[in-house]
Amino acid sequence: MKPSSSKSKNPKRKQETSSNFTRNERKNRFSAISGYVLTGLLIVLVGILATSKLFIDDDVFWHLATGRYIAGSGFSIPAYDLFGFVTAGTYWIPFEWGWDVLTYYLYNMGDYLMLSILRFILVLGIFAFLYLSAKRAKLPISIYAILAVILAFGMLVRFSVRPHLVTYAFLMLLLFLLYSFYHYKKNIKILYILPVIFLIWANMHMGVLLGAGIFFLFVITISANYYFAKGKNHEYNFSSSDLKTLLIIFLLSITALLLNPHFVQTYQYAISHSQMDSLDDIQEWKSPFDAKFASFYYIKIYYFYLLLALPVLYYSFRKKDLFTALLAVSMAVYSTQSLRFIYDYMIVLTIPAVISLGWLVNLNIRNLAGRLLGSVYLNIALIIITAYLVVNTYNNSIYKEQLGNRFRETGTGINEDFYPVQLAEFMKKEKITELGSNPFNNLRMGGFFIWNFPGKRNFIDSRNLNNEIMSEFKSIDQRHAGFEDKLDKYGIDFVMYSLPYLTTSAGDIEKNLIAYLSKSENWKLIYWDDKSFLFVRNIEKFREVISRNEYKYINPSNYIFRRSIITDALKNDKQRAVAELQRKRAEEPAGRLVNDMIVKLGL
Repeated sequence: MKPSSSKSKNPKRKQETSSNFTRNERKNRFSAISGYVLTGLLIVLVGILATSKLFIDDDVFWHLATGRYIAGSGFSIPAYDLFGFVTAGTYWIPFEWGWDVLTYYLYNMGDYLMLSILRFILVLGIFAFLYLSAKRAKLPISIYAILAVILAFGMLVRFSVRPHLVTYAFLMLLLFLLYSFYHYKKNIKILYILPVIFLIWANMHMGVLLGAGIFFLFVITISANYYFAKGKNHEYNFSSSDLKTLLIIFLLSITALLLNPHFVQTYQYAISHSQMDSLDDIQEWKSPFDAKFASFYYIKIYYFYLLLALPVLYYSFRKKDLFTALLAVSMAVYSTQSLRFIYDYMIVLTIPAVISLGWLVNLNIRNLAGRLLGSVYLNIALIIITAYLVVNTYNNSIYKEQLGNRFRETGTGINEDFYPVQLAEFMKKEKITELGSNPFNNLRMGGFFIWNFPGKRNFIDSRNLNNEIMSEFKSIDQRHAGFEDKLDKYGIDFVMYSLPYLTTSAGDIEKNLIAYLSKSENWKLIYWDDKSFLFVRNIEKFREVISRNEYKYINPSNYIFRRSIITDALKNDKQRAVAELQRKRAEEPAGRLVNDMIVKLGL
């Protein structure tokens, strides 16, 4: 009998092989589809996180006001203060002038919507470079998704329309380019763009100094690799030609730092400004290990990032990667100096972490853990989690219920529950800034005031120009001995106060100047709402405004701390007290305080 061929001998094996191939093909296809879905959801999530109404940052407004001045003065960059009547002429360099002009022109093109679009582009750029880095490192989409979500929430409080976003985006781009050349052996020509990046960066935000420091560290370690590993079979060997080109690009980048309106003075001023004693009172300059921050979610994420440095260091040791090791260590030390720096650390560490984790996973891909991280089932679980985050960030429940932030809301424009928009409208209607000239305001109000009242000057704003103005502000606001004399010394004729947390922290008004103004016959309250106050001095030029608008009885200070004044007024001067209450209700129909007054007073 003629022997059968091998094909006819094992038809079952052939069928099993074909079946396995089909099964694997379906599995790979499903894995790819789940990866695309997860990536799409991550883009949506990051987009939502980067699209919230403006709140907290008074800086946004003085940046816009600075841009307006520069654009209107033929691009004359000032070297002295323009916005404070007490600090007029004080040495001040707007070292973020490029951002100021950019945001002012964007605002003119499309109001606050254009500022939100700018923020969206910068934030999305951060995660785009991270995604490209993860793809090159062959990191499973599941790990990228986890890291991206952690980074997004870790950076959430910094997703504001301020120039530090330029630093975060450019730090990510800088590291992406450096690792392209260093780790993935791309042609050094890709680094030729760096001098241009540094030129733009130098006129946008002083985080460029951190970028220059990282670039310097890179040049030093590349040079060390060249000289100490010369002639050896080392993974990070580079030619002398590459080294010379790198040095030229670095020198051009450093030269670009000086191409700004005030040259070296820009950096001298920025550094001296960051060393002011008055910054000790500002939260972002305090230690991240301060016990009062321990429960904050972004501090917990920062601690996670400190732990994330361990696999980065392990990778660096195994691969003899001096640059990555020094970068991780130096940035970790840098981050411990203040709360402000923890976000720089998270941004900078993420690409090295992606590369390190990619190497570890692919090294152990045959292990159960390695297979699990690349499994379709993990992708599906992450799709469900990410979809949940998308829905609940869009409807604000994550912000308000999990993160405890009542003012962060999805949308564009400004949050009118936070900023004193109605107060500004009242001041314009009553021409307060034409009657008065020397205001006193708290820090939350300074930038908002000069932006909404072009050409007018404030007492102080969040630029914190010098220790002296901060000292004078605190002396008056905290009612230190002699504060009344200082009100007279500076000729203060009206006081604006923004207190967005008034309805939840009513006791604050007894700790500041409002407590004095509310009881003094020398001052009259002519406007208040759930988040702001306006007092004017009881003098002739305000007489008509006072007669139309004074709240003699119905005001938060009396209602919360001296309610007997209101109850007595309802007995002895009922017509006036009720008229004040009705006027307030008409001004602010949804006001929490006025409606609570009506209920509690039985009116």
